[in-house]
Amino acid sequence: MSTNDPILLQILQAVQTLGEDMQTVKSDIKDLKGDVTNLKAGQAELFQLSSAIRNAQELTNAKLEGLTLDVRRAEGNLVRIEEKLGEEILDMRGEIRFLNHRIADVELTVDKLKEKRL
Repeated sequence: MSTNDPILLQILQAVQTLGEDMQTVKSDIKDLKGDVTNLKAGQAELFQLSSAIRNAQELTNAKLEGLTLDVRRAEGNLVRIEEKLGEEILDMRGEIRFLNHRIADVELTVDKLKEKRL
């Protein structure tokens, strides 16, 4: 067989074409591997960002719960103060009525003493 044989030339051209196609496929695979690497890096970055956001949200939720407890405690204190003030006001009204009666009694006594002196 000689190198001039047409069948061998066709086979040689087919092998060369397959070799070129194989190089193209290898190049495409290399590009795809680079894209996958970039996607993985982006995915990792997005995961870190979403984790940071989730952690910040959990911290915010905890602070909000703390503030809610503080507000509830303040409301409870306010109710107790209002109740105590209500009781104190009732006591003071009773004391004022008592003092008014005492003043009225003293005024009557003073008037009686003035009449006796005259």
